[in-house]
Amino acid sequence: MTLIKYSALVSDQRGKLNGSIFSKNRAGAIVKNFAKPKNPKTSYQKTNRISWQYLIKEYSLLNVDEQSTWINAARDITWYNKVGNPYHPTGQLLYLSCNQNLSLIGISPVRTFVPHSTAPVITSASIADFYAGDTSMIIDNTLTGDKTNWYALIYSTKSLSRGIHYAYKYFRFVKFFYTNIHSTWQIYSDYFNRFGAPVVDKKLFFKIRLVNSINGMAGQDYYFNIPIYNDGIGALSIDTSVFVY
Repeated sequence: MTLIKYSALVSDQRGKLNGSIFSKNRAGAIVKNFAKPKNPKTSYQKTNRISWQYLIKEYSLLNVDEQSTWINAARDITWYNKVGNPYHPTGQLLYLSCNQNLSLIGISPVRTFVPHSTAPVITSASIADFYAGDTSMIIDNTLTGDKTNWYALIYSTKSLSRGIHYAYKYFRFVKFFYTNIHSTWQIYSDYFNRFGAPVVDKKLFFKIRLVNSINGMAGQDYYFNIPIYNDGIGALSIDTSVFVY
C-alpha cells in the first residue's frame, strides 16, 4: 500500500484505475492494489442485479416524451462525486436511481418524472445505548418539513471494527418506514435477518435516506454510528458518542 502526498496541482483522487484503487484513510491518501471481491451471490445481490437490469431495459422502452421528462429534470439536479465535485446526472441515470428507490418501498417504476414537494430534513437520529443481546433497536429521529409522501429507507452495516470511520461500502438496505405515520423506527428483527446479532466491542453504522413516493427522488442522506456494549453488567470503555458525517 502506497502513501501519497498530493501537490497543489492534484488535491484528491478516488476510485479505481486499472489495477489500483485510490482511497484515503486516517494516515492520508493511499493507493492499493485492486483485489477481486468475493461473490457470494446472495438473494439480496441477485435481486438488486435483476432490478437494475430490468430498469435499464424499461428506460429503453420509454417514448421520446417520457424520456424527455427525465433528461430535462436531470439538467436541474446536482449530484456530487467521490471527491465532492458537482455534476448533473443523465436522464437515464436519474430514471434508474429514482425507480430503484421506489422498488425498495414496493412501488412500481414510474415512466415520467413528476416534480414534487421539497424533502423534509432529518435534524437528528440516534439509537439509545445498545447492549449485545438486546432485541430492541429503535431509531429516534426528528424530521422537519412536510413528510407527506416521504419514506425513510434505513441502511446499516454488519458489526465493524471501532477503528473504521467511513463505512460507505458496507451499507445494506434493512427496512423502510412511512414518515407521516411512524415517529420511531424499530429495526432489530430486520437487522438480525440481514446481518445476524451485533457483536460486542464493535460498532454499527446507519444511513437514513428519505425517498419521495411520487417520483423516487431522495433527500440528503443522514449518517450516524453506535458502539455495542457488553451485556450490561459493566459497560466497555469505548467511545459512546454518536457521529454524523
